[in-house]
Amino acid sequence: MHKSRLKLSQVWQPFLAFILLHVMTPVVESYCWQPGRNPSFTGPPKVEQIDMRTVRVSWFGLVSMRECADQFLVKYWQENNPQGYKLSDLTPNDANFINIDVVPKVDYVFQAVAREDKGGVAGIDWNKSETVNFKTSQYNAEVEPTVDPAPSVNSLPANGDGKRLETSHGNLAASSSGPSQSPTNEDNLKGIFSEISVELIAIIVVCSVVLLLIVVGLVYKLACAKKSEDDDMEDDDEDDDDEAHEKKKLEA
Repeated sequence: MHKSRLKLSQVWQPFLAFILLHVMTPVVESYCWQPGRNPSFTGPPKVEQIDMRTVRVSWFGLVSMRECADQFLVKYWQENNPQGYKLSDLTPNDANFINIDVVPKVDYVFQAVAREDKGGVAGIDWNKSETVNFKTSQYNAEVEPTVDPAPSVNSLPANGDGKRLETSHGNLAASSSGPSQSPTNEDNLKGIFSEISVELIAIIVVCSVVLLLIVVGLVYKLACAKKSEDDDMEDDDEDDDDEAHEKKKLEA
């Protein structure tokens, strides 16, 4: 009996640890789990000059399957130093542009990136646009600041081995530059289905398996208890028979 309980506890422990791990992990809302549903760009971003030291990088109207992106950012570097690229702060997926500080009259390469967080299991996808070159000049037309201008974004340098760095909090460094778009019924349905992540399905399956194991364990425990009770009753009957036999011998 003791060995059977020990075996059952050894089987349950990995499943319970798996459930606790996924419950403590936040559910990703924008992740599109369906095959082929990834955000993409139809072309390079649009770069405009605000002043000699600031440019605006916009991806408005260039993103397909935008609902699958969690955040946007811009990767950029001086044309003669691609290894020294920098990353802007993360912006929410409803942002359309970001302002970036640059060195005046220096050629830069800009690339928009749609960040897709697929959770702790699948990791992060970086969906990149085509690149575009731009440098500020006194002959460029300058765009006017918006009515409620967003603060300029502090750049994030890449580390020595070229890996991307992320901020722990995304500054809201951009606002919508186009007309506001109200969500349609189709967008609402997509949002509902996008909430059903692979992690959630895995949790449901694991919970079902653990529940089944618990039921099997209870049935097994009851069966063992009943068997033990039957064995005790048989031992009592044998003892009674032995006592009756001894009494008969003594009487004889």
